Amino acid sequence: MDLARNLIGRINVGGKLIASMKTLLDGYKVPKSVIVTDQLPKTSTGKIQKNVVRRAYARHYQAERHADPEHEG
Repeated sequence: MDLARNLIGRINVGGKLIASMKTLLDGYKVPKSVIVTDQLPKTSTGKIQKNVVRRAYARHYQAERHADPEHEG
């Protein structure tokens, strides 16, 4: 039950964040989606391991790209 509530809360936060950005930014600057996570993988020096993040969320970005008609062709 707590897991479902936490997931729904994260979805609401992402949606609210995007809605807020739409009022402040030009449309092309607003992200199509937001991924909320507890922490990001970091190196021993504290830098974010972007390659690990990209690999972990590759399916999310592929699904988003296929659903966006602008990326067809």
